[in-house]
Amino acid sequence: MKQTTIGLLFPRSSVYPGIGFDVTEGFKAAIAHYGSDATVIAESVGIGGVGDDVYKAAEKLLLQGNADLLVAYIDHTAAEAIEPLCNAANKILIVIEPGAVIPTNWAASPLRFHLTLDSASGSRLVGHIAASEGSRKAIFATSFYDGGYLNCNAMVDTYTADGSTICYNYVAPFKYEEFDIKHIVAAAEQQHPDAILAQLSIETGKLFLEEFGKSNIVDKVKFYSSPFLLEESFLSTVLFTNVNIKGVVPWSRMLDNDTNRMFLKALEERGREGNCFSALAWDAAQFAIKVIEALNVSKFNSRKAAESLSGIEIQSTRGKLVHDPETNYFPGPLYKAEVVKDANGFSMLAIGEEVPYWQEVWKIHRSKPITETYSRWVNTYLCTT
Repeated sequence: MKQTTIGLLFPRSSVYPGIGFDVTEGFKAAIAHYGSDATVIAESVGIGGVGDDVYKAAEKLLLQGNADLLVAYIDHTAAEAIEPLCNAANKILIVIEPGAVIPTNWAASPLRFHLTLDSASGSRLVGHIAASEGSRKAIFATSFYDGGYLNCNAMVDTYTADGSTICYNYVAPFKYEEFDIKHIVAAAEQQHPDAILAQLSIETGKLFLEEFGKSNIVDKVKFYSSPFLLEESFLSTVLFTNVNIKGVVPWSRMLDNDTNRMFLKALEERGREGNCFSALAWDAAQFAIKVIEALNVSKFNSRKAAESLSGIEIQSTRGKLVHDPETNYFPGPLYKAEVVKDANGFSMLAIGEEVPYWQEVWKIHRSKPITETYSRWVNTYLCTT
């Protein structure tokens, strides 16, 4: 059997400085745990994987590193840019990322597969939950950075689908020193909303929670959050502010399944604490091993190998992931979550049940391609300067 080389592209991020280590360590830990003898070679794509950085790094891994397949933490747009290179080299591309970008075209590309943290479909699910729990009027709050991604559209779209309305839109300023929520408080006093829909991550999330927790409207509205405001390593740094925050998450340290326990133990043995990024990389490594098996059977004919993987299942850190042949995505379960106080007065997640209708929301999500004019950041979500 041929010795296989996997090329791994990882990002840098000022928001999550350790993300490159999380991705590479999570991936390598899984390769070792499952007994694969594949060699992993890694290259950085810089902050967020933009411009020519991704192409140059991919080209280096394919031409100089002789990689047999690529695993890349980049978004959908960057993946499309290097797809011709992978096709010319007859190499399979596995894309991993938070899932905040909504493709303009969901049709499966033969040699490109996607595993994400379902940020946009999770946001869509949160909008649905808010409306289904009786919210009819909400303030939508986002940050300067988060507002540049289409997961905002997903949350609002499903919230308003059955007649609920957004009465005020708030975007936190670019400069942190200019941050305040006085406009939200004034809007709440005038409009009397019953909920806040928050599309926030850690850029301004901590500031927002601290100020909102001290405001006079904290007990007057429900608070529904996008998945990445609930990221556990971030929450553990935030003092609990008595804000009753609900949302959904794709992964948690507290998920009780065999794969997640193995993953957390393997990362601990490497002196690291598992998080959603290393968990995503672990799951991608499981699929990469299956790709290697298919490549060996097909004598490294990538198209035949890819075809043989249709409908494959992965027992991931977050539950069972099933390949969707129409999109080449691996949509995954999402779990209800609520922010509570830990023993030291900081914030932590209480994980609830798997949302039973997440597959229905996923189908709606991928049936709504973005066709109108829109703008977006060029960085992969959470990889900001």
